[in-house]
Amino acid sequence: MSALAKLIRELEQNVSFVQRDVPLSDVSRWKIGGPAAVYVEPATSDEAAKVMRAVSEHDVPLFVMG
Repeated sequence: MSALAKLIRELEQNVSFVQRDVPLSDVSRWKIGGPAAVYVEPATSDEAAKVMRAVSEHDVPLFVMG
């Protein structure tokens, strides 16, 4: 199983909003951007911490929008 697949599985168990293959143009103010393999919206600071920890553990690139 790839690092990305492991990350997605972990995120789906620990974060309330996780989607795969999301066009960033759907969620960006300027309506631009290609597909994100994983799109996460943490609902709490605890969920945000879980995302950061999981991304770090699986060595997957992270881009923060907002």
